[in-house]
Amino acid sequence: MKGVPVGHLRTRFDVQVPVITAGDYNVGTPTSWTSVKTVWGAVSYARGRELTESGRVEGRLPATITLRYDADLGLTTRHRLVDGSRVFHVKSVGNRYEGNRYFDVEAEEVAEVPA
Repeated sequence: MKGVPVGHLRTRFDVQVPVITAGDYNVGTPTSWTSVKTVWGAVSYARGRELTESGRVEGRLPATITLRYDADLGLTTRHRLVDGSRVFHVKSVGNRYEGNRYFDVEAEEVAEVPA
């Protein structure tokens, strides 16, 4: 089983979870995000597309993010990964080859495109 060279994991991500507050009818809505851990990883993009949503043009970039395996991380689709101004919404998390060495995170970066 081939590993990922350490130098390839050079992007620093903050792993964040939503802070939920009770809203109307006791339905929780995320109001902000809080960082739970900082991890190193590598990003590779598949393809991109533009969508118009609520009158804004947004670019959606599907990405695969490779992270070192961390059993304590508990990474799920509730989380997001943040690298500076780039925000990646987690779509799925896989344990590469079930080997407990790397996570393959399918994510989507959403960027507002300037008019």
